[in-house]
Amino acid sequence: MVVAAQNRIALARAWGRGGVASADGMRFVVPVRTIHAAPNQKYFNRGRGVTWYNLLSDPCIGLNAIAVPGTLRDSLVLLTVVHEQQTELHPTRIMTDTGAYSDVVFGLFRLLGYRFSPRLADIGGTRFWRVDPQAGYGELNALARQRVNRDRATPHWDDGLRLIGSLKRALMPAMGIM
Repeated sequence: MVVAAQNRIALARAWGRGGVASADGMRFVVPVRTIHAAPNQKYFNRGRGVTWYNLLSDPCIGLNAIAVPGTLRDSLVLLTVVHEQQTELHPTRIMTDTGAYSDVVFGLFRLLGYRFSPRLADIGGTRFWRVDPQAGYGELNALARQRVNRDRATPHWDDGLRLIGSLKRALMPAMGIM
C-alpha cells in the first residue's frame, strides 16, 4: 500500500520506475534469546545476532525484508527477499554485494527472469563460465576459461525446470530450496 502510494508521486517516479533493486543485510547483536539469533564470531564476537535482509527499489522505497539467523550467507536468503516481495513494483535487475554472490544464484535468477548484478569486492577468484567453447565473448574471452559440462546438467534439466516452475507459480517458498 505504501509502495503503491509512493509510486503515484511524480518525484519518486523520476528517481526510478522500480525495475532496479538493491539487496543487502544489516547485522545486529541480539542480547536476548530468540529463534532467529545465532552465534557468529566474525560479526557478533561471543554474542548472538540476526541479519535484517532487505530489498530497496530504485524509487528509494523498501519492497521486502526478513530477519534471518546471523550465520546464514546472504545468497541463501536473496532469492526469498526478491522473489517473494508483494508490491506492484517488479524489479528485474538485482544488485547486491559480494556476500550474496553464488553461481547457483546466478543460474536461478537467470531462469526466473532476473538480471543478477553483484558488485564483487574481490573478483580475482571468480570463475567465468562458457557453454560453447568456440563462442566469442569479445573482451571476456581471456576470462571465460571455465566450461559448463552439459553432460552433468542435462540429466537434471527437467528437475530444474520443475523447480523454476514451482517458484514462478508460488507452489513452494524460495527459502525451502536454498
